[in-house]
Amino acid sequence: MRRLWPALFLALPVFAAAEDACTDLEQAAFLLGTWQSETQGTRFMERWRRDEGGGFRGSAEAIRDGERFQQEAMTLRVVAGTLVYAADPSLDGNFVEFRGVRCTPGEAVFENPEHDFPQRLHYRLDDSGILTARVSDLEDQGFKLVFRPDD
Repeated sequence: MRRLWPALFLALPVFAAAEDACTDLEQAAFLLGTWQSETQGTRFMERWRRDEGGGFRGSAEAIRDGERFQQEAMTLRVVAGTLVYAADPSLDGNFVEFRGVRCTPGEAVFENPEHDFPQRLHYRLDDSGILTARVSDLEDQGFKLVFRPDD
């Protein structure tokens, strides 16, 4: 029995990593719905819904003085066993992919170290129903948006 303890101890990091793995679309189901954020006179909207193909489809927009000045299309799907967030900020069909690196209840982190900016997208839903989206590089330099459900 003594020989088992070192093996079990060494296996703990593997089990912990597997718990946080992003392997199932339902791990990001907390994003579904319409979210809004107001910052310095700019209104940000993010909408997520299930699509016919079994994934999630999203859209984002920024509005200032009644004019939409930014739009983005997003998708979430499982590719080769990993949750993948893809964004098309130019609406030209060229999606940038971010692979899920950590998913826990109410939280999902996606990364693409090869992309210029952003390299990390971190979504977190707190117990009060506030969704925080942190958009950053790998050094956590960037910005965050605090969303509330848009009823």
